[in-house]
Amino acid sequence: MASCRIGRVSGTPIIDAPGRGWLPGGGRPGGALVLVLWLLLAPALATAAAIEVHIDGLSGELARNARHWLAYLEQVEVAASDRVQARYELNLGEQRLRQALQPFGYYRPRIRARAEPGPRGWRFHYQVAPGPPVRLRQVRIQAQGEGAAALAPLLRRLRHRLPAGTVARHDRYEAVRDALYEAAYRQGFIRARYLRHEMRVDPAAGHADLWLVLDTGPRFYFGRVSFQDGALDEALLRRFVRFHPGDPFAADQLLALHRRLEQSGYFTDVEVVPEVERARDRRVPVRVLLRPKKRHEYSASIGYGTDTGVRGRLGWEHRRVNRRGHRMAARLEASEIRQGLSLAYRVPLRRPPVEQLSFGVSGQREDTRTAASRAFSLWTDHRQARGAWRQTLRLAYRQADFDVAGERSGSHFLVPSATWERTRSDQPLVPDRALRVALHLKGAAAALLSDTDFLQAEAEARWIRALGPRFRLLARGDLGLTWVRDFRRLPPRYRFFAGGDQSIRGFGYNELGPRNAAGEVEGGRDRLVLSLELERRLAGPWRVATFFDAGNAFDGPGDGLARGAGVGVRYHLPFGMVRLDLAWALSQHGHPLRLHLTLGPDL
Repeated sequence: MASCRIGRVSGTPIIDAPGRGWLPGGGRPGGALVLVLWLLLAPALATAAAIEVHIDGLSGELARNARHWLAYLEQVEVAASDRVQARYELNLGEQRLRQALQPFGYYRPRIRARAEPGPRGWRFHYQVAPGPPVRLRQVRIQAQGEGAAALAPLLRRLRHRLPAGTVARHDRYEAVRDALYEAAYRQGFIRARYLRHEMRVDPAAGHADLWLVLDTGPRFYFGRVSFQDGALDEALLRRFVRFHPGDPFAADQLLALHRRLEQSGYFTDVEVVPEVERARDRRVPVRVLLRPKKRHEYSASIGYGTDTGVRGRLGWEHRRVNRRGHRMAARLEASEIRQGLSLAYRVPLRRPPVEQLSFGVSGQREDTRTAASRAFSLWTDHRQARGAWRQTLRLAYRQADFDVAGERSGSHFLVPSATWERTRSDQPLVPDRALRVALHLKGAAAALLSDTDFLQAEAEARWIRALGPRFRLLARGDLGLTWVRDFRRLPPRYRFFAGGDQSIRGFGYNELGPRNAAGEVEGGRDRLVLSLELERRLAGPWRVATFFDAGNAFDGPGDGLARGAGVGVRYHLPFGMVRLDLAWALSQHGHPLRLHLTLGPDL
């Protein structure tokens, strides 16, 4: 068994007399008395020290709980000569050790305890043999009343979790007891109560009997929902409610309503109150208290990336253009390679906040070593949730002038598109378990206000998984395919390039792809990018990583893959991760070195 140690040895306490004149004749009448008391008490206090505790024979959760129960001894001071007090504290510690083991089913431990005076205080030694655990003999988990049938499937599962012969652990009993009550409450039996809830232990016999008998009482139903808010029409607020008067009362529905109202962006405070005391005919009215946010919100951000250089963003949003919840937003973005301005108007639809209709206009200018373009767009889109997926259907008219690989051209396209996205993550910024998948489909037809026919599909995925307490594995992939009648009519936005911070490290931004006769990158019809990264957590917010990236933009299957690999340093900030990567372009002659710096969340 493992050995554990608790406690510390304290220094000698000192009585300090603050101020001046505590010596005899020093000007304070009580100074001599303080000196005399200090001289009398110092010998005894000098031998008093906290107790050092050793526990042998326990490991895992038993050892951790034992340390917790005996941690108070850190504060107990016993003089080295006071054997009576030491024996008292030793026996008290033994009693607490027995209590520490009982929640895990060990009621008959054998404990040998001894106390030894040391050069700097007392040492307590406990040798513990937990002994055989107490096991359940009888298990009765029952529900009575109107909800017995509704709870029957749960009762079967709970009985399976605590069969006869199981170790009589307190935490498992309490978990089953709470699960049964909470399930009854969530299903509308809000006056459920236990007629009997106990686990009776017979340590001498080595068994325990468990009884849980719940009286569900009558089922309650939803009554009328009322709102207290003067900023939005009640017709809009009622669209957030997914239940109706007369539906069975369900606490989960109230939590979902609370979450939807919070996520809407209209309110600073949301309170959903079931007024049980006002229930009539078993119908519970629900009162929703809302505090609206300010009408206008302003935002600003600044950042840096090797691909973009210094970048910044200014934003403005009018949260309530009218009482129907319409919104308006404007955004200005600027970096060394890209500048853009957009304006959008959003209308909540039948299922806010997950369904809305938007209209917008935007202009963008981009100038990189690969291409330069000036584009203007008019668009409308419809966004909604479909289960765990978020769907966006968009129709955009886009006019662009561009220069790619020395060829200047202009084009206009009417592009319908669809996007489906799904994200699962245990944390928003730096998760230990996460998966993000996005699918994009877009196209245009020459017969419908477009310069040529094309169809494009793209799939993106990012996957993160912790490997123990110190390592994370991060993988990402991007696959894009295009069918186009006249490739030269496609602006840079609809061509594929590769290379850069978020693509293949070791290469510059968009410097990979098919080239023309002059050796200039002109973009490709297809793209494949794969990346694998192993990250190790160091002390505090620091991490280190090693990675390998591969991929390219293609016009056909004969093009090869570019490869990059390297090492990096990470620093975890409250708003994301700073990443500094040193990458080698393995597929280029001489393996040139490139530095990449990015800031932001993992997904």
